[in-house]
Amino acid sequence: MPAERLREAMEAAKRLLAEEAASDPHTRRVRFHQEPSSESQPKRAAPVGEEVVPVPYVPDGGPPTIPYTPGPLRTVTADVDCLRKDFPAISHWPEEMLRSQPVGDLAKANAELEYKMGRAGRPTLEVQLDNNYQQLLHTKTRVAAGEDNQISILHEARFLPGMLCSATDAWLRGRDTVPKGGLVPFAQYDIQTLGFSRNMSAKGWAALHNPGHGHLSIKMFATAAGRAASDRDRREEEPFLDLEGFKTALRAASLAQTLVTPWNFSIAAIEGFLHSTKYGFKFFRNQRDHLKHLTSFVDLCFEENARRWNLRKPFLVNTELTNEWNVFTASLMPPANAAFLPSGGKRGRSPGPRSRSPIRAKWTDGEDRTCSYFNRGSCRNREQECQDSAGVPLRHTCSVRTGRNGEKCGRRHPAKFHPK
Repeated sequence: MPAERLREAMEAAKRLLAEEAASDPHTRRVRFHQEPSSESQPKRAAPVGEEVVPVPYVPDGGPPTIPYTPGPLRTVTADVDCLRKDFPAISHWPEEMLRSQPVGDLAKANAELEYKMGRAGRPTLEVQLDNNYQQLLHTKTRVAAGEDNQISILHEARFLPGMLCSATDAWLRGRDTVPKGGLVPFAQYDIQTLGFSRNMSAKGWAALHNPGHGHLSIKMFATAAGRAASDRDRREEEPFLDLEGFKTALRAASLAQTLVTPWNFSIAAIEGFLHSTKYGFKFFRNQRDHLKHLTSFVDLCFEENARRWNLRKPFLVNTELTNEWNVFTASLMPPANAAFLPSGGKRGRSPGPRSRSPIRAKWTDGEDRTCSYFNRGSCRNREQECQDSAGVPLRHTCSVRTGRNGEKCGRRHPAKFHPK
């Protein structure tokens, strides 16, 4: 009986040791010698000098294992060369970028660039431009000091590539550099080479040298024909004869501003906005005051940009110009009940004085005789000598029907060159 109790106590101790070994993964694994059971096999004596270690009981039939958890993979300096070999599409990236990005993101970027390169193995133009920009982020150009007099001695910094920052950032940087009273005005810029010398005046040059000047107007850049009108009041109110004259004046103002201050694109933004909206033709249609409203809107934008310059704020961009345009056109809309107000004993709005539209000229039936050869671009006669077979004079004007009532364009260009 005492021997049986001793055997049971030894088996319980073996089980306890096996459970502790299974619960602790860091326990040193020992190669145990399996002790045969006294009930199944007879006991044998251990060899001399060999220690018999009892094998712990493992319920699952195998020794416990430690699970492997991979840690975060970090790129070191010695691995940069390997990354450049494994990812050839991004081998031009700087070492700092390769070390800062995870390997998974680098593999994804390499796969995308290889896909853009195509089968030829050469990068496309878009990829090449992006690579040039990435390299520019880590390079600098040292500008040496020198002399410059704006005429015969030009510093090398004037011929550096254009700025890649936003136009508003360049505007704010110029605000901190230009004196409060503006730059010294000149009128000797080579605007004649660009073909807009007739649109420039002394007032326009002086106003462009001071972006904070609150009296800049598009009227200062009207053509010489518009400024030489006999009626002074008409010259001040309607300096433009047609829409083409207004476009020319706005383009001349934008180019002149670029010559004076190459970092200032405030007028170019206004020109781009009006070009995208087709100069408000969808809103104004064929109204008599089309050019007058466009002139007022541009002058309003000039005044707002001058105010923003003095307050050190960015100039009007496309989104803000859209808001300004919506507010401006909403103020021109008649009241909702304007059509029901009595006027002269009749309901409806008064037609007002009728005048010829500056956008599209209206001809009478006797005058509506245009030269078909001129509209096709093959007339060899001058307008003063052009006649039909019956001797009736023919006009060299556009014959495209544009109005709702079948009115012709009437401008001095052939129908083949009519803007669509």
